Amino acid sequence: MKKFISIAAIAVLFWMSCKDKIEKVEPPLCTVRGMVIDTLTRAPIENAWIDRDSFPPYRTYADTLGNYSLSFTEWPGKQRFLLCGKDGYITKKEYYISKDPPNTAIVNFELVPEGK
Repeated sequence: MKKFISIAAIAVLFWMSCKDKIEKVEPPLCTVRGMVIDTLTRAPIENAWIDRDSFPPYRTYADTLGNYSLSFTEWPGKQRFLLCGKDGYITKKEYYISKDPPNTAIVNFELVPEGK
């Protein structure tokens, strides 16, 4: 039992001496941008929503020209997906690979109107 307590005490002392020396590295800021258009009319779709990996905290909306930009912290090289949709259109999923800053992943969406 004394041996276990001694080993535990050494481990705690080692951790306490090292914890301030460990540098926490944050992932860089990654950006995905693109355009959302109607498949039939080729017109931009204003206010279409774009979600990263089905997580609404990472949501943005297309502007009047159908353009959007979404930024978040993430390690480069990961395959992710975006979902895009709007009332009256079929939701679409597109995959991308996150890039090193300042490179930006480009993901364009062509949404099909429901019933077409």
